[in-house]
Amino acid sequence: MWRHSAKPVYFIVLDCRCLLGMVFWLSHMRVWTFITAFVLCALFGFLAWMGLTLPVACRMARVLVIGAHRPRLPLLEAKGLRVIPIERLIDALASLLETRGYHVTLSSNDTTALTPRRLLAPDCLLPVLMRMAEETWKRQAGQVSFGLAVEPDGHALCGQRLHAIHHAPLSLLVLCTDQVLQKVADPHGLMTVEALERHADVLCGAPPSQPAAV
Repeated sequence: MWRHSAKPVYFIVLDCRCLLGMVFWLSHMRVWTFITAFVLCALFGFLAWMGLTLPVACRMARVLVIGAHRPRLPLLEAKGLRVIPIERLIDALASLLETRGYHVTLSSNDTTALTPRRLLAPDCLLPVLMRMAEETWKRQAGQVSFGLAVEPDGHALCGQRLHAIHHAPLSLLVLCTDQVLQKVADPHGLMTVEALERHADVLCGAPPSQPAAV
């Protein structure tokens, strides 16, 4: 029973919030207030019969009057392009490495496998993997940008640190990274950091993309 307590109250097919005009008429009984309240109830009743609730109808009216642009929202968020949290990206790629059975070692002589989360740290190989994923997608889809916020870092493994990704969904990043790793890994899923670096030198000739200014 309690699960229905959050639902809006309806009078037949009419949302009871649409009866506020009648409240106005009861507080100021005149012919014109009664006509106004009746017209409002009839209008919203027709919209409810068309399948439009009161909140949806109000949003549609706002779009018709002032347009779809909402200036209080950032442009990228209004387009559905939000910054991907780095920890969420690392979790998704770590799951990819474990599911596919990829194992990364420092070199052919040192066969100690790196743990996925250490490998995918923002100051380790994550910037390189995202650059290769971006270039892979560019070759397939044309001139597109992931909006990689990469900055030089003298303490990082590859000299760069990834801070954010602005223009790409998480699913696309995982798919492109998987495609990159398939090209580098051997049939057993083994690869070295040296092989990744060589592939990155061949694939990434241009500087990393930066997020567009809003």
